[in-house]
Amino acid sequence: MKSQKGTPLLSLSGYKFCVHYCKNFKVRWQCSTHTSRGCKAAVFTVDGTVVSYEPTFIKSRMGTNILLYCGYTYYRHRTCALKTRWSCSTHYTRKCKACIFTVNNEIVHYKLEHNHPPVKNAL
Repeated sequence: MKSQKGTPLLSLSGYKFCVHYCKNFKVRWQCSTHTSRGCKAAVFTVDGTVVSYEPTFIKSRMGTNILLYCGYTYYRHRTCALKTRWSCSTHYTRKCKACIFTVNNEIVHYKLEHNHPPVKNAL
């Protein structure tokens, strides 16, 4: 996929990403709204295959931290020492059991089986 200017675009989970930098076979893509809206979502590919999303931390309307990963949002469920469990934002309304565990804001474990599609306006 290409932009109107002819630069490569990556479409993933309904979002568009532009090339931020390339190093050897690894490419970092940043959200296409990075410049206009300041979105910090990013994706890494190696030889054209998605290998990871960078977790992004954003603020909710109420000022609490939200983790954004793979187009889904997670709220901080519980913290014990340095480990934090993030549950899907639809945990209570849709009984979604997806969750992510972080240590020092780095993902160390996850269960990403959602029972719903990603939220389109999460960014």
